Amino acid sequence: MELEEYINRVLDQLKWYERKALLARQRHVFLKLLNLILLAATPMVLMRSYLVLDSRIGVLIALCTSMAAFFISSFRDLQHYDSQWEQYRLAAEQLRKELTMFTMQAGEYGAIGEGKERRDLFIQRVESLVSRENSLWWVGEKKEPSHV
Repeated sequence: MELEEYINRVLDQLKWYERKALLARQRHVFLKLLNLILLAATPMVLMRSYLVLDSRIGVLIALCTSMAAFFISSFRDLQHYDSQWEQYRLAAEQLRKELTMFTMQAGEYGAIGEGKERRDLFIQRVESLVSRENSLWWVGEKKEPSHV
């Protein structure tokens, strides 16, 4: 594989990690906000039912909102969207750093100069990052089957 092809592969991986981080962040924030809205609505529904509606209907609605909040919170905890967001973001930033250091010939890449050694070091570091990320995902899968 040529160096240019490999760099394109790294860029594709970087985009993939960024997309996954964004998706995990959006899911985490959406479920967190939905949970907060349901939790805030529960006492308001109870108060409204006490003042205006038949108390049985209000209690039933409050029960439904609090149960929905519980299930959403449990689902969010099982899916670990917050840690996925952090993990994918970290992997993307590490890949971006290696790519920048390589292309700018900075750090160890600059000390080596041009040639096969520099290329090999870049490939080794990138593959190590991706391998570590895959290992972390695999460990998470083994511990908790619901972790996506």
